[in-house]
Amino acid sequence: MKRAEILDILKEILLGEEGLVLAESVADMSEETSLIDDLVMDSLQILNLIVLIENRFNFECNESELNLDMFDKVGELINFIESKSN
Repeated sequence: MKRAEILDILKEILLGEEGLVLAESVADMSEETSLIDDLVMDSLQILNLIVLIENRFNFECNESELNLDMFDKVGELINFIESKSN
């Protein structure tokens, strides 16, 4: 799966039923966007996002694999998804 496709899926997840972030924030989201600083996601929203990503991409995250750095930039999260999807 291409990075642009993963980015589009992440946008869908963030805008989905859960409404994790405001639509205006997601419209301009790029790999350089910070989930924490730019999209102003809190810890509960991040946990919810992890569950939604696991379900959408059909993998499980081990607690030891997760760290705050992967949520700093969307590109880091895409890297993680790519590594779990291979």
